[in-house]
Amino acid sequence: MKEVDSVTFKYAMEQWEIYCAWEADFKRGLANLAAHPEKGDVSQRYDELKLLVERHIDSAPVVRKIKASFRAKAVGADQAKNGLCQFEVTWARH
Repeated sequence: MKEVDSVTFKYAMEQWEIYCAWEADFKRGLANLAAHPEKGDVSQRYDELKLLVERHIDSAPVVRKIKASFRAKAVGADQAKNGLCQFEVTWARH
């Protein structure tokens, strides 16, 4: 884990809000996977925030090492059709 300052956290939360807006539109059929903000060149602000967050996190000190384990959850037919799946994450000290 890395310690982040309040500015970096603010950037990350703004980036998350952009993603959540896309996800809501996707679930309503108003957006497709090609419009996913992580693909780049979809949302200029998302791309700017991604660079800012990465830059801050790369230079942040490590405060604790942890391990994440991911397990795919069962998905409904609508999610499988759209190529989306959900994961459960388990965190443990490393």
